[in-house]
Amino acid sequence: MNYEEMLEARDGAVTQKEDLPIGFFYKKLIDKKYRNVVELKADLADNIVFCERLKRDCELSAGLNNKSQLRFIAKEDSSGIYELELEQGNYLTFEQLLEQNPAVVAGKDFINDTVKRLVDITQQLHAEGVYQLCYAPQSVFARKSDNMPLLLTHGSFYHGVSDVENLYEGYERYVAPEVLAGEQIDERSDVFALARFIERLYDKSDMPIEYKRVLKKATSEEPDNRFHDIDGMMRAMKLTRTFSRGIIGLIAAIILALIAFFIYQDLTPQKASMEYIEAVQQQQENELDKGFDPLTELALVETDSLGNELTPEQRQLDAEYQAKAEQIFRKRYTKEAERILSKLYKKENMNQSEQNFLSLSRESNEELVKLQVEIGNEADLSNTKSQQLASEIIETVTNRYKKEMGVSYGYQRPKKEE
Repeated sequence: MNYEEMLEARDGAVTQKEDLPIGFFYKKLIDKKYRNVVELKADLADNIVFCERLKRDCELSAGLNNKSQLRFIAKEDSSGIYELELEQGNYLTFEQLLEQNPAVVAGKDFINDTVKRLVDITQQLHAEGVYQLCYAPQSVFARKSDNMPLLLTHGSFYHGVSDVENLYEGYERYVAPEVLAGEQIDERSDVFALARFIERLYDKSDMPIEYKRVLKKATSEEPDNRFHDIDGMMRAMKLTRTFSRGIIGLIAAIILALIAFFIYQDLTPQKASMEYIEAVQQQQENELDKGFDPLTELALVETDSLGNELTPEQRQLDAEYQAKAEQIFRKRYTKEAERILSKLYKKENMNQSEQNFLSLSRESNEELVKLQVEIGNEADLSNTKSQQLASEIIETVTNRYKKEMGVSYGYQRPKKEE
């Protein structure tokens, strides 16, 4: 039997192969059963150091208690390790999944569940001092039954091994610059790689704007400019999502309250003034007897409620009264707004469910609108003026609480050490 016949007998029947950084993934017919295998690239199979590291990686995978770890067996012959046989199951790479079914990313919680599971296994690997280094969709597997993400090999086992500098050729986008340069690696290298994977999930759909800033920081070229670890990146994403939804809910509640208020005003019946015709005629005659004064009739001169022209002293007193009324309103409404908004912008409220936060936002807004009307009436201000002052006060108090919480551009400012 010649060499080609030996290869044919060893490989058996094969299906279409999918490129991976370490080799080629496909289904092979073994003992009349199709098995998932990864055929190693020739230069890696010939590298003794790489194969020894592969065995250590196989041992770690076998003992790692995580559902997102895809276990495998390194198969050898007289020439050494030539392929990996994966545990039984029906798998495909994430690249295949996204190409065959692009709409999968629109499924309920698909992206959140995928990222959550990858974060979970990554943090477990970090506890073992192991780093993934590359989350290219070609190297992340998915189980067909439920699309659960699965990791096979782990990049840090092969970092620094000679003759494998081309391991990530074609996948450079998903690998941190320091990894490609063969420099020191740490958790920030996985922050970069995982962020690139998340970007790929949103490749054919709109990424939430609050995530863009987080992922931009996570994929900085310099490690010092990234999040210190995976947990820091996920906290930032969670905070920006919660805060963004809360603000949108608060704005929506304010708009709904204003609409309801104006509808109430329109539907409230107004008292009709009814007079007898004789009284109207008599009033018209009296007015004609007084003559026409263009200064008062055309409102060129301020008059009091009886139609008498206001003197300069009276106009000054009226202005002072208005200023005093506005001062009283500002003082009382600011105190009440601080009391109400301080409850809304507590840090613990950022961790509440969306439904609870929106409910709290609506209650706060309704209370603020009610107080605006009450305090405005007591201060003898017009409804328009009290609404204007209330809006200014709410904006000022809200901005102050945002600043105290360290919230900017829809997400929490990272700590300096990050």
